[in-house]
Amino acid sequence: MQVPSMLMEKVMSGMLLSRSFMSIFSVCLISMTDKFGSSDLKDTTGTLYSMAKFAGLRDPVTLDFENSTIAYCVDAFSISMGALMGTSPVTAYVESATGISGTSF
Repeated sequence: MQVPSMLMEKVMSGMLLSRSFMSIFSVCLISMTDKFGSSDLKDTTGTLYSMAKFAGLRDPVTLDFENSTIAYCVDAFSISMGALMGTSPVTAYVESATGISGTSF
């Protein structure tokens, strides 16, 4: 049994359309994930380092603060868990400065 050429063209065009849609969708999804991830990384970095500077916890030579890796890991974990639970973004924000005011080390 032979499939009519007109029917075959419609099937093939539908497959091509669906493939192009999926490739466009995946490119957009990757781009959005990259944009949101990089903006969250910049927000977290700015917050953590400005709070460490404000509290006087940065090393003057390396300009890093103690246990910064742990702070980034905790932030990444909380962002991931918040996303899995469907809540609003859970991350470090500049509002964290209220707990540091008046503190001297």
